[in-house]
Amino acid sequence: MNIITRYIYHQVIRNLALSVFIFSALFLFVDFFDRIDSILERESSFGTMLSYFSLKLPYFLLMTLPISMLVAALFTIGLLTRSSELTAMRASGFTLFSLSRPIFVVGLGVSLFSFLLSETVIPYSQRRVHEMWNVDIKQRDQDGHYDRRRFWFREGDDFYSISLFDSRENALLDLSILSLDSSFLMRRRRDAHKAVYLSDSLGWNMSGVVEKSFDSQGMSNKLDFQSLPLPISASPKKFYITKTDPATMSYRELKEFIQEQERNGLSTTSYLGDLYSKLAFPFINLIVPLLVIPFAVGSSRTKSLAGAALAAVITGFSYHIIHSLAIALSRAELWPPLLSAWAANIVLSAVGLVLFLGAEAPE
Repeated sequence: MNIITRYIYHQVIRNLALSVFIFSALFLFVDFFDRIDSILERESSFGTMLSYFSLKLPYFLLMTLPISMLVAALFTIGLLTRSSELTAMRASGFTLFSLSRPIFVVGLGVSLFSFLLSETVIPYSQRRVHEMWNVDIKQRDQDGHYDRRRFWFREGDDFYSISLFDSRENALLDLSILSLDSSFLMRRRRDAHKAVYLSDSLGWNMSGVVEKSFDSQGMSNKLDFQSLPLPISASPKKFYITKTDPATMSYRELKEFIQEQERNGLSTTSYLGDLYSKLAFPFINLIVPLLVIPFAVGSSRTKSLAGAALAAVITGFSYHIIHSLAIALSRAELWPPLLSAWAANIVLSAVGLVLFLGAEAPE
């Protein structure tokens, strides 16, 4: 690695770190003042408030990485251009691509880091954020802290209706189990006040159970039980995943959710675009340098970087517009999910490549 390459690596990493810090702090600052009224109203402790905003930092970091990468690439090449260092380097035989290679390597590293972050830390931290907001801050534990209400799932020939999943106690509240025969007629119904997950080996246990059995004439027999085991394979983790917003689920969790929906005979087409975008979205961190470097090269030493920055930011945000529109078309089943997930990457990569080749060409 020559000294110029090391110098560019140093500049882009420094600019990236500074941008990440500034934008993450800005996100945190805005969110703090947006929610401080609710926090003070409920008289939440300082420790609760600190934990809540600390858990939001990973998500803020994930959201700021693309714009931080954009700013880092823009200022790295833009400042080299303004100081005539870029001109001197290119006059010495360096191509724009060779000078930009460290930026693309850093962008690739950020893309991989973004994917790993969304697969590991983000799902857990977002679930804890929702839980703390509803229970510890808004104090909704009396009627459902996680706001997980009135959902269904199927296992075998049984259908389960649940009023609330309480993640603090790993409990299902107001549970109804409908057992159907091959003719889709109800042969048994069980209603339980509560089902608690005891352990991985013991599974679930229901309390306050009322069981009604139906014969072929529709006559029922009623039995009361103080407690009964709940024979389902699902662990509490399933109930976190099943109703979580796809935006806060990992690729693996969303894929498992889709497979579960398919086994239950439900349509999953609207989720496939979100699934594929889990792989496509992190690569925005590699695409934005391709878009902004030509604008940075085009700014002369006597001109401000403001015009280049504005053009680059507009071009960068167009990714979000195209991506959001494509995913919306996928959810409406108007576009193939795979194409929708990668459409913005393909379009912006093509535009960036054309701009970059134009900037690479000698004047």
